[in-house]
Amino acid sequence: MNARTLTPARTAPRPIARRRYVVVALVAPLLLLWLVAGVQLLLIPDLGATVPTHWGSKGVDGWGPAWTFPVLTAAVGGGCVLLLGLLGLSGVGTPTGTGPGQRLRFLAATTVWMAVFFACLFGLLPGDENLEPRLLIGLLGGAALGGLTAWWAYRVTWDVAADQPPVEPAPAALSHGEPTTWERTVTMSRSLWAILAGVILLTVGIVFLGSTTTEPRPLEAPRFWWTAAGLAAFLLAIGVTTFSARVRVDASGLTVRGTIGLPRISVAAEQVEKAEVLPVSAVGQFGGWGWRYFPGSGWGVIMKSGEALVVTKKNGSNLTVTVDDAAQAASLLSAYAELSGGSGSPGTPSTR
Repeated sequence: MNARTLTPARTAPRPIARRRYVVVALVAPLLLLWLVAGVQLLLIPDLGATVPTHWGSKGVDGWGPAWTFPVLTAAVGGGCVLLLGLLGLSGVGTPTGTGPGQRLRFLAATTVWMAVFFACLFGLLPGDENLEPRLLIGLLGGAALGGLTAWWAYRVTWDVAADQPPVEPAPAALSHGEPTTWERTVTMSRSLWAILAGVILLTVGIVFLGSTTTEPRPLEAPRFWWTAAGLAAFLLAIGVTTFSARVRVDASGLTVRGTIGLPRISVAAEQVEKAEVLPVSAVGQFGGWGWRYFPGSGWGVIMKSGEALVVTKKNGSNLTVTVDDAAQAASLLSAYAELSGGSGSPGTPSTR
């Protein structure tokens, strides 16, 4: 396979795509951020002992040591890039459990954009209290320059080529007058819940720390507590409604519902073009877990990596659901699609 054949499909064998991704989405962004942090360290003698670190409606209301911004650039910016970049490699190292390929180009573009944005923003902040012009330059310049470099990253990286073709099970044999249904429940793993809980606790800690080190102190205002309670309730509602999904195939087609019946997504039997089974990498193909949409992969209810039911609709869109026993679901859905005229000839038994 040469470069000429790779260009139209934008895919490459796993080792090649992986190496290019590591250089573009990990090595280059980290070097950029650490270079900016190094320059900031060299400029510390030209700054005062403390620098502004927090601004409110009335100007500066928080101060910190002069090394605050080099740490922010290297640790926060570098940490975010490292986390996202490594997540992009999840499932890419081995051929198993990766489905038709990884969408590395989009992940590379996102990681590079993040690095350039942080470099522009944090690189302009240290100094006097006159924040507004530099903040505007950092925000707009970082977004624009980050967009350009993200486009470059998207163009020079490749997605992982398919390891294996999807499996399309033969339609199930249906008994006349005896409707058949298939149901399963899929739930997020405990490790994912632990990760989510850690992220929420870290966010709460940062907000609390900022609230206790600025003037006026937000913790003394009832509005702060009402806002915090509302945010907590909102996050809890999202968690409760999306931590599991009930998947059902019957004569009407495929239906996926959240824990309390919402959110809900369905594909009518007559809309089904084909139903397939393949392994899916949650991060590599959908950028994470949950109910989501990802460019190149379509809509998905992704509670884990592994076996998935992939339904292609007649309009070309896809719905992917990670669930056990996906082959039986695909077989039954194909049968109902044929009966309704969604694929093949209506009512014609399959010869596959």
